[in-house]
Amino acid sequence: MPELALFRPADSPDAAERLASFIRHARDDLTVFGADLDWDAPAWELRGVDKVSGRPRTPRANWGHPVKKAPRSPDDYVPLDPRNVDFFKTCLRYRFGLAPRMNVLLPLTAIRLLDRALSVGGRTITEARCDEFNAAAAACRSAYSLSNSYRVGLELQAIGRFLDDHGLVLRPLAWVSPIRRPTSFDRIGAGPARRRARKLPSERAIAALGEAYRRAGHPMDVIAVCAYALLLAGHGRISELHRLDAYDCEVEVMDGGRKRYGLRWRPSKGGQPETRWIPTALVPLAKEALRRLREVTEPARELARKYAAGESILPRNDPGDPFARDSWISRKGLQSVAIPQSLFLALRRKGFDISGTPAGNPHAPRALLYPRARIEEGLRAYLPRGFPVADAGSGLDCRRALLIRTGSMSVRSKTLFWRLSLVTSDEIEQTMNGSDQGTGGLFRRLGLLEDDGGTVRITPHQLRHYMTTLANEGGLSQLDIASWAGRGDVRHNACYDHETAASLVDKARRVDEDLFGAAVRATPRRPVDAGQLMRGVPVAVHLTKYGACLHDFSMSPCPVYRDCLNCVEHACVKGDRRAEKALRERLAIMERSIAAAARAAAAGEPSSAIWLSRKQVELARLRELAALIDDETIPEGAVLTLDAEARYAVDRDAGGLCIAAPVDGPESGPGVP
Repeated sequence: MPELALFRPADSPDAAERLASFIRHARDDLTVFGADLDWDAPAWELRGVDKVSGRPRTPRANWGHPVKKAPRSPDDYVPLDPRNVDFFKTCLRYRFGLAPRMNVLLPLTAIRLLDRALSVGGRTITEARCDEFNAAAAACRSAYSLSNSYRVGLELQAIGRFLDDHGLVLRPLAWVSPIRRPTSFDRIGAGPARRRARKLPSERAIAALGEAYRRAGHPMDVIAVCAYALLLAGHGRISELHRLDAYDCEVEVMDGGRKRYGLRWRPSKGGQPETRWIPTALVPLAKEALRRLREVTEPARELARKYAAGESILPRNDPGDPFARDSWISRKGLQSVAIPQSLFLALRRKGFDISGTPAGNPHAPRALLYPRARIEEGLRAYLPRGFPVADAGSGLDCRRALLIRTGSMSVRSKTLFWRLSLVTSDEIEQTMNGSDQGTGGLFRRLGLLEDDGGTVRITPHQLRHYMTTLANEGGLSQLDIASWAGRGDVRHNACYDHETAASLVDKARRVDEDLFGAAVRATPRRPVDAGQLMRGVPVAVHLTKYGACLHDFSMSPCPVYRDCLNCVEHACVKGDRRAEKALRERLAIMERSIAAAARAAAAGEPSSAIWLSRKQVELARLRELAALIDDETIPEGAVLTLDAEARYAVDRDAGGLCIAAPVDGPESGPGVP
């Protein structure tokens, strides 16, 4: 059976009949999410959906409305309207088959919003109107952020277009999402300030992170603070840390006599493997964090090597245990692994119901023995999914994974040494910030507070926003920022740039002090009288790149805007090093450019002759000015002007090439007034 078969609507004019055929097609003909998918289940396991590194659970689709903030079971959901749930299941399965990399959370959110809007009006999906879609969009805007609302609005629009295209509604919708795409160009005001506060850690929080890094001692605390340190140094996503090889992730090379240090990195979101170079100032931090991580997680990798080699999880029989047997284990042996009663409950959750057998010892008639092989099988069911592979995308092995731990690293228990697990992204964040259930994180346990008295809180993604903002403030190019952060599209940098308006102005001033003007100094100026206007006395002069403009703007605007070198009212002052340097640089550029354009014109390149006709005269004027500057008979401070106005016509020389010739201009040449 094919993974995906395109849906062709029935020829019936009845929308309900078309919808029924669509549902039958998705339920019976498709194998998306697995051929054995239980269609009527309240929750689907979405096999085939890409799992995020550091979050090993397979994504699920619960067909209901959550009744609590963090639902954990199907009982925490109110089922969708039974009249429409089959269409929504069909829509998700069919659309994911068309676009396997689709983010399933967005259509699920759109489905729940639309289901609620339809239920309020008591309508089925075939009776849907624009009113229901507008109500869903309004609810979306009130419940989610601007960026999430925009994306969910597009999912609602896609559902409406599908209904129209396949004739599944009684009346065409032609609905377009009213939620506009948000912009991030506003940087002034209370709103942008609040958004920056949510996206960026405060300076006090960054200082607290350094304090936590220094004082962390418990294994999980060390893992969390070192993970945060690597995120700062590598400008990465937390999911990318789970692909680091503990023994082969560092790169050190000599580049131009300077040592460079980087990490072998596998970016998320389709990025290609690369070497993520670490800024020189952060190299000691990255090296120290890696060293501490390796030390604290090495016992877990050693345990993974033993389990992968087939060694038993259960301890060997203790010669001093009077109840020891070859294929059985006593309660005393189990106590070296975990509390027996808790262990039996854990195994029962995996489907292993363990019962004891009397040991037959007359001195201990109530002593029991338990089947070693059955318990061993149950314990192995608790190994990471796919063991010994830690990350299916990169092929990283648990025996080499950097972020792996044993059960003894848990704060709650010291005896679960057998429990081998991969450190998840949620565990790292909860170790630092605490959980929603009120468990205090490392910041709270160390008493690290914000300026307002609240406990410091930093999410891993805030560090990514923070490093991009620092890179922008430091003047790094957008291409370099995108490359360093592992972004495929340079436009995505804008979502992570939270510079303030003041910082942008300061950066602009550093680039060019004249961009926003120097400090204002009031200089009294008398009004221009009629005599000055009649005599044409210049009342103001402004500097240009190559000298000064003598044009009187009180009489007329500039007749040759931005063409100063070809203007008779432009002057150069001999001895002005700034202007002389600009003139010579322009002369060198024009000589190279005109030589290349002449070759192109000879080869018949279109439009090259026209460009030559304009620039050959400019080259001549540049050479005349350079000759005047080099003339030793002209003293320093002399004002140099070219009297002949540059007006052009296209002509051809004896070889047929286009040349430029001045027309109707005065015959006088350059001079010194």
